[in-house]
Amino acid sequence: MAYNNYGNKNKGQGEKKEPEYLETYATVNERLMKFREDYPEGIIDPEIIKWTDDGLIVIQVKIYKNPEDFKNGIFAAKAHAYEKDGTGYINKGSALENCETSAIGRALAHMGYDIKKSIASREEVANAVYRREQEQVKKEQPQRKQEQAQTQQLPQKQAQPAEKKEPIKPKTLGEIKVIWMRLGYKAEDLGRQLKNLYGVNDITRLSEEQAQEFLGKLKDLEETRKKQLFEEFKQTVSDETQPDKKTA
Repeated sequence: MAYNNYGNKNKGQGEKKEPEYLETYATVNERLMKFREDYPEGIIDPEIIKWTDDGLIVIQVKIYKNPEDFKNGIFAAKAHAYEKDGTGYINKGSALENCETSAIGRALAHMGYDIKKSIASREEVANAVYRREQEQVKKEQPQRKQEQAQTQQLPQKQAQPAEKKEPIKPKTLGEIKVIWMRLGYKAEDLGRQLKNLYGVNDITRLSEEQAQEFLGKLKDLEETRKKQLFEEFKQTVSDETQPDKKTA
C-alpha cells in the first residue's frame, strides 16, 4: 500500500513532557512536514516484509518524489524497522504502527532530513530506550529477589507508626504505585519496603509528607536508570552519524 499523504498519529492525546535527552532528536512528523514542502506529490510506500507467529514485525519503506518515479520504480530512499508485538506497554496493540513510523523516519533521514544529531528519530530513540529499560528490569529481577531475602534476614528496627499528619493524597498514592510498577517491582513488595522505611506496610497509612519523600526517591531512581540506559543506547547509534548520501 502506498500513501501520498501520510497522516500523523496521536498528536496531542495525553501528551507528556519528554525527557531532555530526547529534545535534540527530530520527530518523524518534523521530517515528514519538510518532505511534503519539498515534494507535495511525493509518495511514501510502506510494506510489511515479515510478520512471524511470535509477533516479530519487519517493515520496509520506500520514498518516491513524485507519482512518475513511483510508476517507474525509482525511489529516492529506502529503510527498514522492526518491532516485537506485545513487548511492553509501547507495543501492546500498536507494534505495527510504531514499526511503520520508525521505518518512515529512517527513510526520510536517508534523504537528508533533520540528521544533524542522528539518523534515528525521537520516536525510535524513545522506543529503544524503553526496550532496554524493560530488558534491564528482567535482568535485575533475580538480584532483587536475593536482596529481598537478605533484607528479611536482617534484624528489623522497632516499627514507628506514622505521625498523625495530613494523610496521603490520592494523587500521590497513584503516582507511587505507577512508578513502582514501572520500575519492575512487584506490588506485594511495596509493603515490605514501606515497613522498613516508615514502620507501616499499608501505603494508605503514610502521611502526605512521608509519601512525598518516598515518591521523590522513586523518581530519582527512575531518572538514574533512564540516563544509564540512554548512555548505553548512544553507543549503539554512534556509527549512524554519517547518513547515506541524499539520492539525486
